[in-house]
Amino acid sequence: CVFVLPVCFRSDYSNATDLHIAVTTSGGDIVEFDRDGLRRHRHEDNPRDWRQSLLVGDVPEPWHYYWDEVLEQICGDSTRWSIARYEESSHNCYTFVLAFLQALSYAQLSDAARTKTSFCEKYIVPRTTTAGKYISLYRRLRLTGVHVQRHQPKQRLSKSVVATGKDLKVAHTKAKTNGSICSNTYTARSHPRQTLCTIEE
Repeated sequence: CVFVLPVCFRSDYSNATDLHIAVTTSGGDIVEFDRDGLRRHRHEDNPRDWRQSLLVGDVPEPWHYYWDEVLEQICGDSTRWSIARYEESSHNCYTFVLAFLQALSYAQLSDAARTKTSFCEKYIVPRTTTAGKYISLYRRLRLTGVHVQRHQPKQRLSKSVVATGKDLKVAHTKAKTNGSICSNTYTARSHPRQTLCTIEE
């Protein structure tokens, strides 16, 4: 599962920002449900809003085929995920993600998805809390004149749930380094001393 924050979240994100959540396929396509109904974005054409994300949870590779199969089944109920059925507070992207995770029947991830509150407490809040600390550090570094430069780690694809924008989503994260998952890695440089540090999202 991947949680995607809005574009430029390092400078614009706040605790009051609404988030959006979606699901990815094993190939990195993003499947989301919002006021425009159920939509699928091909990996190579993913919207800009999905390019910065936080991992909410994922499954091991042997589960990838089943993950895609269950996602297809959930998406097959076109009436349930139609534009007409969308309701901002009660039948939204979060409802879609939880319905998928419940049908997946994968250990603690699916158990937590039985209620909105439980999933929030066990998966979303811990990730957004960590993100908040990172964002705070990033902004303090920028204020002190430290130059932050993006660093590209070796990438490995992973199945996931994501979020961005104004609701909540499940999507695909690309960067996995040394057992820790990150969507982007940044190197901070202080001038003129060239002090280097690495920040992982």
